[in-house]
Amino acid sequence: MSTCPRCNQPMESGFSVELGRNDVYQSVWHPGPPGPRQDKILGINLASEKSVEVDPARTRPITTYRCSGCGFLESYAL
Repeated sequence: MSTCPRCNQPMESGFSVELGRNDVYQSVWHPGPPGPRQDKILGINLASEKSVEVDPARTRPITTYRCSGCGFLESYAL
């Protein structure tokens, strides 16, 4: 993508990040609705309420383009 679909200014390539406890990760796309993560030991759920189950083999990295004029963002999971 080279120009913004809204204002025809140049678009620049980048990526979104996800913040972990001690790391920063590139955002990924995963098919289907999110489901709760099932990390259990002795029947006790170790995952936080907001954690979701992810199959790493099914994810795709997200590339995001940002308009240098109006700031419009458009993302693609390639």
